[in-house]
Amino acid sequence: MECYNKAYGCQFTGSRVGVVKHFSSDCNYFKCEKCEWIGNSIQLELHVKECEGFFKKCINEDIGCDYKGPEEELDDHEEKCCLNPFSMILRNFTKEIDDLKNEILIKDQEIKEIREEQASKTDERKKKIKKLKEENDKQQDQINSLQIELDNIYEQQRMKKKEEEDFLLNRPLPKT
Repeated sequence: MECYNKAYGCQFTGSRVGVVKHFSSDCNYFKCEKCEWIGNSIQLELHVKECEGFFKKCINEDIGCDYKGPEEELDDHEEKCCLNPFSMILRNFTKEIDDLKNEILIKDQEIKEIREEQASKTDERKKKIKKLKEENDKQQDQINSLQIELDNIYEQQRMKKKEEEDFLLNRPLPKT
């Protein structure tokens, strides 16, 4: 027959009486039901007193009580816990703080959306300004071109007038 702790690694085999004797005193493969610890039965008794899996936390843990003890002592502790008188007040404050944190998150999101919207509008305005500047530059180029044409026309007229004046001044006078 095999040891009852074969599943945990024990290789012992023997008669029924031998297995019972081995199991109750010599087996080193007892597994804690709350964690991965494996050891003999005497060590298991000690382990259970220290194993985190057997300890329970106070209902006031969320507001600062760090009590952690055996389940059978928990009710007694919770009746006497020094944070009991403050638990309702602290939980209300905690709820209010959580609500305010949520409001802050919502406001932060709203601010982010507004900033993104403003950035988008700013980009649109910059594009419009750039387009208007390009149009203005184009119109200024046209004005400059027209001014050059006008200056050329003016110069041609001035030259023509000068030629006419020169012609009139240089032409022979009629004989009288």
